[in-house]
Amino acid sequence: MNAKYTCIIIDDEHHNRNALAKKIEITQLPLLIISQCESAEEGLKAIEDHKPDIVFLDIEMPMMSGIEMLKNIKRQSFQTIFTTAYNQYAIEAINLAALAYLLKPISIEELRNAILKAMEKVDDLSQQKKIDVLYELLHQNQLPQKLIIPLQNGVEIIDYNEIIYLAAEGNYTYIHLLDTKPVLSSKTLKEYEDTLPQSIFFRIHNSHIINLRYVRKLTKEDGMQVELKNGIKLDIARRRKDEFWERLLNKKS
Repeated sequence: MNAKYTCIIIDDEHHNRNALAKKIEITQLPLLIISQCESAEEGLKAIEDHKPDIVFLDIEMPMMSGIEMLKNIKRQSFQTIFTTAYNQYAIEAINLAALAYLLKPISIEELRNAILKAMEKVDDLSQQKKIDVLYELLHQNQLPQKLIIPLQNGVEIIDYNEIIYLAAEGNYTYIHLLDTKPVLSSKTLKEYEDTLPQSIFFRIHNSHIINLRYVRKLTKEDGMQVELKNGIKLDIARRRKDEFWERLLNKKS
């Protein structure tokens, strides 16, 4: 394999670095590991010396976290893939900031998909803005009521109250808003289902997530449909009907 891209692994645990390196090799993607670092301090030097295309970065490390390390880099010319043990708050923040992460233990399939996406975005100059957003999210007492959408040249910040519904379009998602045209996101509907607060949003169908605040009417025409305040009518999947009723009537949080 002739490597087209380079990467660095930064993780304070030796076995995690070795395991990830072996899995990267198994993917057989054109990615060369040029350095493995056991601390954020080592990682900073390796990034400066080698200028990698991709950095696999552990979040929780002694002395300096992965997030703090990134804040010490003035200009990022690489894609970051966070590697982390389960931490719901951190993962929600990473999702909101539109950044990639892999949950330990890392599966080969998820690793391969993350690398392929990172390779497509190596020249994406909005990476620094996303890191800034993530840093702010993790240093607030609670996550804001906003969705951060990655764009080609930056990010768009949308208040939850502006979102009427989300519609799947293959591996992309159209986000339909109150007063402006829909926004196209490169994230899947499933990713948004995992990220958006369940107290506000509900997935009524494989293709749609709605904002419960904008439900205007329910109708029964060849199954059950919901009409939203913008007049759009969407089907409710039969298997989701009962849960939808409970949520709509505030019987569940």
